[in-house]
Parts: sequence; C-alpha cells; structure tokens
Amino acid sequence: MGKISIKNTGKTPRQTQQQNDLLLEQNHDHFCPVTKSAPLNQRVNRRRIAGAQLKGLVTQCEPYIHPRFIAHNELLISLLSLEKQGANIETIGFSSAGRPIHDITIGEGPKTIAVVTGAHADEPTGTQTILSLSQFLLNSPEGQALQTAFTFKFIPMANPDGTTDNQAWFEDAEAGLRPFEHFTRVKRAKPGEDVEFAYRLDGGNTAENEVLHQWFQKLGSIEHYVSLHSMVVGGGTLFLSHQSETTPVPERIQVLLRSVEDQKMALSQRDRCGQKGFRLLQPGLQTAPTKAAMASFFEQTGRLEVAEAFGHSSMEMATYFGDAKTAIVTEIPLCYCPALSDTTPLNISRKELEINFAHRLIESAERLHSSVSTEVQPYLTPFLSHITGYADTLKHDTARYPDTLATVGDRSDHDMQLLRRQITVLRKLLKQHRDDLDDRDINQLQSMLQDDEAQFLTQFEPTYPSISEQIRKQLAAILCGIF
Repeated sequence: MGKISIKNTGKTPRQTQQQNDLLLEQNHDHFCPVTKSAPLNQRVNRRRIAGAQLKGLVTQCEPYIHPRFIAHNELLISLLSLEKQGANIETIGFSSAGRPIHDITIGEGPKTIAVVTGAHADEPTGTQTILSLSQFLLNSPEGQALQTAFTFKFIPMANPDGTTDNQAWFEDAEAGLRPFEHFTRVKRAKPGEDVEFAYRLDGGNTAENEVLHQWFQKLGSIEHYVSLHSMVVGGGTLFLSHQSETTPVPERIQVLLRSVEDQKMALSQRDRCGQKGFRLLQPGLQTAPTKAAMASFFEQTGRLEVAEAFGHSSMEMATYFGDAKTAIVTEIPLCYCPALSDTTPLNISRKELEINFAHRLIESAERLHSSVSTEVQPYLTPFLSHITGYADTLKHDTARYPDTLATVGDRSDHDMQLLRRQITVLRKLLKQHRDDLDDRDINQLQSMLQDDEAQFLTQFEPTYPSISEQIRKQLAAILCGIF
C-alpha cells in the first residue's frame, strides 16, 4: 500500500552496530532465556529473577507512557511523529469505511515480536501501549539495543471504524471509568464482524480481517505474538495462552506472571472449565479460545448461525502462518473486583452452581418483566427472549463442570452477571424509550436502576486501575517475548 505522507528520514538515530552489541552483552540478563532442562528449584528461582528484570524493563518504559486513549485521527499524528524518529510506517490497507490501517516496524533483529491492538475497539488501552513502547524502542539505549536482536511489528489500531464509534465514551473515561456508562455506551461488533474472531482462510473476510490476513502471511516466523485486549470487569490480571491445557506453560509466560504480581491487583483465579475454550492453567493464565471451541458452545443448542459466524482468532493466525513460539492475549480489567477471584469454597458443587445460575438468569429476567407496568413490558420482551435462549445454552453446557466444590468467586461472578444484565437493560430502556413512557414508569425504572447500581458498588467494591497501570501490564506481555 505504501508509506504515509511523510517519508522516512533515515534509520533510527542510534549507536553503531558494535556499540549496540556491547549494550546487548551488558544487558544479557534481560535477554537470557530460562533453561527448561534446569532443575525445578533453579528454574523457579530463575523465573523470579527474570520476572524482576522484566518488571525493571517495564519501569524503564514509564517516561514514554502517555496515559490517555487515542482516537484514530490522533493516531495518524502520532505515526507521523514516530516516522520522523526512525520507525518504518506503512499503510497496509483500509477498513470497511475506508480508514487506513497501519503497520509499525522497528528494529532489524532476526526474531520477530508481533502485536495487534484494537481488534475489540471498546478496549482502547492497547493503542497507547504500542505508541509508548515505540517511543521507548526508538529513544532509549535499552530500546535501541533490543532492535539488534528483534524486529518489532505492530498494528496500532486494527479496527479504526470501531474505535471511531466508541470514541465518545472513552474520551469521558479518561476522567475516570464509570462502569455503568461502559455497560451501555460501548459498541462491539457481532460474531462474523468481530475482528479478533473473523479470520477465514477460504475468503469472505471483512475488510479489516483481509488486511490483517495478508499481514500475517507476510510476517514469516514469529517468536512471540500478542493481541492486546482489556475486560470491563475482572477479578484480577489475566492472560490467555494459545496452547492446550496439557502443554507446559512456556517459560517466558511464567516470567510474565512473575513480573505482574503486585498488591494492587491479584492474578485472576476464575476458571471457566473449558467453556468456549477458556480453562484456568494457573493463577493469571487461561487457555485462549479457538474457532472450534467458540462454535461448539453455540452448536450445542442448535444456534448454528451464531456458531458459523465465528472465524479463526488472531492467535490461530499467528500460529498457522508464523509458527509462533508463544501467542498470548492480555485481559487487563478496566474495573477490578477482587471478589471474583475469592477461592473460599462453598457447600455446593461447581456443576450444581452452574445449573442453578441458568435458572437464576431466567427467574431474574421474568421477575424484572413482571415488576413493570404492562406498558413497559413489550420493551423488555426481547431481553427476556434473549436471556431464555442464553440460559438454555448454559444448561446444555454444564457437563464440563466438575463435582468439586464451587468458590465464592464463582458465585460472585454469577451475581455480577445478573446485575450487569439488569443494569444494562434498564439503562438502555430509559435512554431509548424515555419519550414513550409516562412519568410513573420512568420513576419506577430509575428507582430500580439506582438500587441495582448501589448493590453493585456495595457488593463488589470496584476499583479502577489507571490507564498507566493497564499499559504497564500490557508492556510486560509484549516484552516477555525477549526472554
């Protein structure tokens, strides 16, 4: 596709190759891999040391972190600046609405670290992570040393149309995330249009996925791949690894988990027991979903149109085309609720708890429907129908859960899902149909909404990690690839 409007001004201003080699040698501990053949205690100790080194490297990136969400038009300005500093910027294609999609290349090393951000445009932290890391690589001695050992390939915004659609809420979120606003204002693509899960090897890709499909094909061998995501509400820091549950966790991911342990946010303990492909491997790490696992979940209840809409994930593409040694997803909570990872056992099996949850979903939706006036009920009928279908899917999926005891975190997750769904439907109803309702109905709905939101805040005591905190964890997920 070619360059953006400003030409490269030459290679990155850096020291000579000999000086860079010296820097690399002096920082050998940063880049020294953990040896799998070493004794277990030696490997554990090495992970601890390497985790501290990775944490230190992320700290060196902090002067380059600019903690705000970036709109598409602002990204273009930032890319022009990076190009002047020596990054290679290329327009590799266009979105469905004709917005450019860019590739950033920094470094000339033999090993490739590839990163895609913004596939889910309602999770905007990744773009700023890439811009911060690019500044570090171009302007610090440590970053310049890395360029001799690695080539960094970044897609800073994979879904510019979605980013533009979501711009209003994340501009407001810079002053502090309001989860209830996020529940109702975000815009997420449907299955089949979801950029993360819409890669089709036999054609029929969206415009964005076709651009990225070709990008993956041209990358060659990949040392480490990362897809940067967030989650609206979570019980701790979480990463997804593209691997089977029986495969040992790669050492560099063990190093990553060591580096992000802190007192502000625990590692997520939530286990979905293989649902849609998510299974807990160890605290902070789950297996990543696949096309087959996502489709299977919906096929169980005959929802074939939804199952067929799913394509391959970017992790599958990185493995298929680039034979990626490691491929991970970041899932850093925008809203942190520790109760979701409470491992205190309950006096009920996980399987029974999941069966009960399916019934609770329907009961909650029916109770909401029956508690409003007959004038309001028609507006809630689609919600009730959707919940009934979803609960039916869950009932057919309970065989995967063990008979071992459920935890407080499992129950808290169910409680939160119920509250989130009710808060969301009430907010949307008031926003979309306020003019059709009389004052009595509006007052009733507002009162119900206030009670649900108060219960959410009281029961879950959410905290909101700063954008800088989120970026630091995403930087660690990328830079662990050098180990």
